[in-house]
Amino acid sequence: MDDDEISIKIGKPFIMCPLINICNKVLVQGNYPERFKFSLIKPVYTSRDKSSPSNHRPISLLPAFSEIFEKVIYKRFFDHLNNNAVLNEHQYGF
Repeated sequence: MDDDEISIKIGKPFIMCPLINICNKVLVQGNYPERFKFSLIKPVYTSRDKSSPSNHRPISLLPAFSEIFEKVIYKRFFDHLNNNAVLNEHQYGF
C-alpha cells in the first residue's frame, strides 16, 4: 500500500464530496487535468537474467486520483451499457 492509498483511506470522509465534484466537472467539461496524466514508469522483473532490460516490463504508477477517476468512469459506463441493453449478450472481445 503506497502513501496515496493510505492518505485516501484516512481522509475518505473529508475528501469524498470534493472528489465527486472534480469527477463530475471533468466529465461535464471534457477536460482532464494535465497533472492527472502524469505517471511514473517502473521496470518490473519478469524472468531469467535480471541484468537484461528485455527481462523487465514497464508498469505505470498513476496518481491516486487517476485511479479513482478511472473506477468512476468504468462504473458509470458499465452501468449505462447494462441499464440500456447496449451490448448483445453474445458479444465478446479480445
